Amino acid sequence: IINIYNFYIVRGIVEGLSSPFPRGIMIFEKLVQRKSQFLPEIALMMNRYLESNLDKINSFEQIEKPLNIYNQAFNLDRYDTRVFNSIQLTLLRILNVKKNMNLDYSPEQKILEELFASYLNEYPKLLDVKFQYIEYLKILGKNDEAKNYLLTFEIESLKNPRYAFMYLISLQNLDKDLAYKYYQKINELKYQPRNQFDYIVLMKTVKDKDILVFEKLKNEYLKKFQDNEAKNLLRSELGLDKLP
Repeated sequence: IINIYNFYIVRGIVEGLSSPFPRGIMIFEKLVQRKSQFLPEIALMMNRYLESNLDKINSFEQIEKPLNIYNQAFNLDRYDTRVFNSIQLTLLRILNVKKNMNLDYSPEQKILEELFASYLNEYPKLLDVKFQYIEYLKILGKNDEAKNYLLTFEIESLKNPRYAFMYLISLQNLDKDLAYKYYQKINELKYQPRNQFDYIVLMKTVKDKDILVFEKLKNEYLKKFQDNEAKNLLRSELGLDKLP
């Protein structure tokens, strides 16, 4: 009986993921109506489905149902950071859209404030949550507060290349002079860019500070990423007219 029930859940998840939007939402809704220890996994697969169909969302109502599923899973286990990420990312998107449309976003803001207050207190060393909080402050236009908070965990961020580049991205958008100083620290640690976006943030940081380093990074980028999509990304992000 247990195996048959597990099969039903797995089959439902596969059907939901492969269904055209928004039909898959209805399938996931039916799955969570049944009591199951797989609720967090169902919520995460629902999030995966939503992320793959972001371009098809045309109303807030289409986001509310997935958000309800995330909340059910989160209430079951408030220490599941995967579900927390799904909730806060969805709420940040809703808040950002409502703010740009001059709509009331206070309900989303209130929930996010409570979520971040709880998680930042519960996981003070979890940098991913701190970076998410920075994005939240930036969406609200609280750039000074975001920068001051960012500076509180600079030393921690330098202990890991992934976090170092995440930190540089955030700082580059808030204070270009401080970002260049931080880049120099990354350079001293010999952290190398791992992908296109690492290269681009480095180039943005040094573009007006050190033209020789900028040209070196640009040439490395073009040598590693030779397809047209990569070149177009470089043009759009750095405003370059001509590329070899």
